[in-house]
Order: sequence, then structure tokens, then C-alpha cells
Amino acid sequence: MEDENYQKLRDYALKLLSFRPRSSREISTKLRQFSAKRNFSDKLVEQIIEELREQKFLDDKEFVRWWIEQRQSFRPKGLRAIKTELLNKGIDKEIIDAVFAADKGKMNEYDLALKVINKKLIHLSHLSTEKKKIKIRDLLLRRGFDWDVIYKVIDSTFEKA
Repeated sequence: MEDENYQKLRDYALKLLSFRPRSSREISTKLRQFSAKRNFSDKLVEQIIEELREQKFLDDKEFVRWWIEQRQSFRPKGLRAIKTELLNKGIDKEIIDAVFAADKGKMNEYDLALKVINKKLIHLSHLSTEKKKIKIRDLLLRRGFDWDVIYKVIDSTFEKA
């Protein structure tokens, strides 16, 4: 019975990981919920998490790299917002800081902010320049960009206009 429960829990973990990479805490939470509904032992959850780490299916550093890449490609956000999202996903601050330090050259907040506002400007063409600046500033703030980046992007964008 224990082997059968172990296999069910392991299959569920692999199914979750087949959709997208996940943090250790995400997998742990999902497995605990799954096992609680079926009265499985918490010891099984720990065994599976350890096995997934050993087999490199679960690696928080790789998850951080993947998350940053996704955020830069599909829904650009500032570095501050990305760090907050990762902390909320249960990633240790040390791991986040280490990956950000190692990948600093790849992350250009200015270019990401430009990408965000270039999409938005199309929809703001009917507004005055001042209202556009306010809307863009607010959007970039919500997306977690730093003030200095926001002002540089706004200045460079509206300097051309």
C-alpha cells in the first residue's frame, strides 16, 4: 500500500512538473494537499521531494532563471517585482540574489520598460502628452520598475516626439 501511495504521489509530482518548472515550495505545497486528501504520509512527500532534487527535476536556481526569462519574454516586469514574485513562490533570498548577480548582464530593465511602453503607447494615442506620461509612469510602477528607469524611459520616449 505504501509503495502504491508513493507511486501515485510521485506521478502527481511529475505531472505538475511536466506543465512548467516549479519551486520546491510549490511542489511541496501541492503534494501535501494531494496527500492530505488521500491520507498519505507526510514522510512520502519529503522522500519524493528529495528524490526530485537528486534527479534534478527540482532545482530552485534553475527555476529562478526560468522565471526571469519568462517574465522578460512574455510579461515584462521590473527586477523588484520579479524578486517579490520569487519570494512569494518560496525561493530563498540568497538563491534569488545569487542568480540575479550572476545574470546581471542579461537583465536590462531599461529595454524591458521600453518594450512595455511601446505596446501601451498605441492605445494612448488619443491622450495628451502629459496624460500619456502619467499613464506610462503608473503602468511601469505597477510592473515593479525602479523610478530612475521609469524617468529615463519617459524622457527618452517623449524627447523624440
